Amino acid sequence: MLGLERGKGGNIVVWLILGVLALAFGFTFGLPSDQLSFGESGLLKVHGENVTKEDFAYQHRAIGWVIPLPEGEEAQTMGVREEVLEAVIERLVLVHAGEVLGLGAELRDAELLTKDGFLLVLDQDRPWPWADKDKFDYEMLKRGLMQFNVSEARYLEIQRQELLARQVRDLIAASITVPEAELWTKYEADNNQLSLRYVRFPVNDFSEIVDPTDAEIDAYIENNADALQESWETNQARFLKLPAQVDLRLIQFSKPIAPPADSPAEMVAEYEAKLEAARAAVVAARARITEGGESFAAVARELSIDTDTARSGGHYGWAQVTDSGSGLEPIIDQTAQTLEDGQVSEPIEGDEGLYLVMVAGHREGDVPEDVAKRELATNAVRSVRGRELAKRAAEEALLAVKSGTDLDELFSAGTPALGGPGGLPGLDGENIEDFGLREPSGPQQKIEETGLFANGQSIPGIGAQPILTDKAWTSDPTAPILDEVFEVPGGFVIAAVDERQTATREGFAEARAELYRELATQRANGVISGFTKHQCFLGKARVEIRVNDNAVKALMNYGGETPTDADGVRLVPPYHVCERVGDRGGLLQLAMMLRGQGNVGAPPGS
Repeated sequence: MLGLERGKGGNIVVWLILGVLALAFGFTFGLPSDQLSFGESGLLKVHGENVTKEDFAYQHRAIGWVIPLPEGEEAQTMGVREEVLEAVIERLVLVHAGEVLGLGAELRDAELLTKDGFLLVLDQDRPWPWADKDKFDYEMLKRGLMQFNVSEARYLEIQRQELLARQVRDLIAASITVPEAELWTKYEADNNQLSLRYVRFPVNDFSEIVDPTDAEIDAYIENNADALQESWETNQARFLKLPAQVDLRLIQFSKPIAPPADSPAEMVAEYEAKLEAARAAVVAARARITEGGESFAAVARELSIDTDTARSGGHYGWAQVTDSGSGLEPIIDQTAQTLEDGQVSEPIEGDEGLYLVMVAGHREGDVPEDVAKRELATNAVRSVRGRELAKRAAEEALLAVKSGTDLDELFSAGTPALGGPGGLPGLDGENIEDFGLREPSGPQQKIEETGLFANGQSIPGIGAQPILTDKAWTSDPTAPILDEVFEVPGGFVIAAVDERQTATREGFAEARAELYRELATQRANGVISGFTKHQCFLGKARVEIRVNDNAVKALMNYGGETPTDADGVRLVPPYHVCERVGDRGGLLQLAMMLRGQGNVGAPPGS
């Protein structure tokens, strides 16, 4: 009996030993159960410390005190939860590095930080409400910790970790040096600056004054068949299933303002005389077109006061004049409905002015391919001719300044449009006067200024133009104009150097200290980020950072479907631990800055 009991006891001992060995094996090589490894709320372990959902919740609330965090789909697109979890991981990775280096922070340090009225999050000091007062407010602290849903002991431990993580960052930052040559290069790049005065000649402004002839359109169709076919295929939808439309042209004349009903007889008589004169002007303009043989476009450019259509010869474009209407005065739509192709209306009177209206064409349904291609060819010819005119106007302006005309005088009010009456001789090609333009219908340019910009930067108001920039830096600073017309997106410009500044050793000496701080901070941030990320990935490789994949995946689900674009491609890449470590919430801070939001948030407990 005793022997049997001893045998039973021996078996129990053997099983206990096997159980201990199995448990040790599991802790060493990983247990199959996430709950055994991480606990009920464990997300991951970082160098032996369990990161729980409660830790995540605290970090989320703390960061929300520093950065206004978005919610819903925007939060998922920006990766708010990923950033929050990575902030916890970053802190613990740096704590481990600090302990390996022999650094230390005590709970007493965290208590003093709190008593002084500061909370550390994302390596930023965030003041408690008592920070600017002489007395520590313990009751307010307790209310704040209740909002954070964290115990006092846990809060102080997190703050101790934040202080130790800061020590590591500070140690790395203190080791950074910036070579003198790099300082000078940066200073020189920032302080070699110039400003330009320039005049832009947009192609569209000049295209509007072009009326392509049938011969020009036919030639374009014959010589550009492939390009026209491609344009047709791209724009085909514009010509299909159209409502009833007319190609509308108009000339607007000023109409005197009627006096109040109880006005003196003299005022009424003056108004009626002005109105009669305005009506007579419209009748005379119509006679020039219908009897004198002048084109509607030429008369519109000369006489129309409608700034939207005058320069283009009164061309309003294809528009509905029934149902929803054209957007013009109702009398214009009503008149257009009665006109045949090419017919000019009788003078009509609206609330805002007097008008002549012409309809150049009608269409409805699907436009035949040959007709659509002819319209595309017309626009193409107008664009080509407009480009030629814009370049010619720029060349004429350049020649005028080089010949001694002051730039301000050339583009002052009342100066004839370039290429028009009074323009310079010596340039071949069309003059703008050939288009029947009179002020104010002609393209009007004005002098613009860039303000100072650094060498190599994009030119304010113009964009990246290396040729123009190089010319400005190598030209004679006393020259009245840069000796070249520059092609830029949408047109051409001529430019003159307004001011040119160069870096000096004296200025460098004054700016050196602040510049050193700026560059050292930038370099330190990069080194700290790289070090922290490397330590994080190294910890994963050594299985010192272990992830509860199921729990983390559930956390990053955001409770909904992953946003995708029109092609079904994920807008948010899958999350991997350590990929954002080292940025100190940089992506969130950048996103908030781009949205124009700074550090905001009511202090907890207040």
